[in-house]
Amino acid sequence: MKQLRTSIGLSLVFVCLLVSGCDQSKQLGKRLGALAEVRSEIIKKSGEVGIDVSLNSAGSYSGIYITFINSPLNDKALAEREKRAQETAEIVKTHYSNIKSVKQIVVSFMKSQTKFLVLHWNVVLDFHRFDNEAKPLEGNRQVEPTEPLGPTVVYSRTKNQTDISVGGLQLEGVPGNGLTLIPRLTVPGDTSKVTPRAPTDVTLDVASFAKKQSFPGLTKIEFIGDDKIVYQTEGQFSTSRSNDGLVSEFLYLTIPYTKFKQLVVSTKFSLKLGEKEYQLTDEQLQAVRSMTTYVKTEIEPRKR
Repeated sequence: MKQLRTSIGLSLVFVCLLVSGCDQSKQLGKRLGALAEVRSEIIKKSGEVGIDVSLNSAGSYSGIYITFINSPLNDKALAEREKRAQETAEIVKTHYSNIKSVKQIVVSFMKSQTKFLVLHWNVVLDFHRFDNEAKPLEGNRQVEPTEPLGPTVVYSRTKNQTDISVGGLQLEGVPGNGLTLIPRLTVPGDTSKVTPRAPTDVTLDVASFAKKQSFPGLTKIEFIGDDKIVYQTEGQFSTSRSNDGLVSEFLYLTIPYTKFKQLVVSTKFSLKLGEKEYQLTDEQLQAVRSMTTYVKTEIEPRKR
């Protein structure tokens, strides 16, 4: 089964690719071109440039996600963001060439802040979901973090599942020029009503932005807890160069939940990519650790 994440935003190209075989470069090029056209039209309509446009697909599922980052509408009434979301969904419907393959369009508004060049946090204000005809879908509910850095919990009534993530863990540099990690887990049901069993795997998006390529070739990856290797694998970063000259590299990873839990209960948690090791701050580790409080200890059995 193929899983794909392709995103374009903030004057950079975001491509995360994980395949069991080898995806055709022509297909990837078409997706990137289509996403770039969508983002360009959204910028024209909204007059904003802090916009991320991404395509997530796994098996037969495919969704397009648009995030307005630090939009002036963040300080406006919800009705104004709802109007912008509807207009944005219409743009996706009109300008994304393969819109029939898309199951849903999700438009969100995010606040992103950096303090003292070290502390970074994101808060998603609200989500607005549409089908591929730009018709609103029901069943949205979004719970904001109660702390500057903490999990974002989103329940989908349509899919009856909850997504739990911590966005924008800046392991090096600053957003858009450094290394960012986004851990995410998905569980069945509504975690505000039930405590589901833990999933078999946790997904992690790794994004690097630098003046030159940081991870050429196949990269050895180690997850380290309290100075001991808990889990190791390897992966190939997708690479592209943006208009401002930055090299963008992206990797989509999965790690067994048992190993993830072992890491987050450690006093120190590091991610080693090639020869370079990145350690989470105490606050970042606490934010990731709190993701596990939404699920039971038992692990959801793997499907055969």
